[in-house]
Amino acid sequence: MSRFPHLAARAAERRRIESSERAERIPPRDSAVRDAFLGIGIRLAVVLGLAYGIQAALPWIAG
Repeated sequence: MSRFPHLAARAAERRRIESSERAERIPPRDSAVRDAFLGIGIRLAVVLGLAYGIQAALPWIAG
């Protein structure tokens, strides 16, 4: 138990207010939308990378 209960109560109240203010400032995360765009971007990068690699390698293979 604290020797200064009034200080402990004020500190607890301050922490509660700060945590609620912090929660209000942080926007909700749209992780589903972000994950969808990230997945599409990764797939697009793989497809374009393979297309470029094949296009660059064909003259070398044909040679």
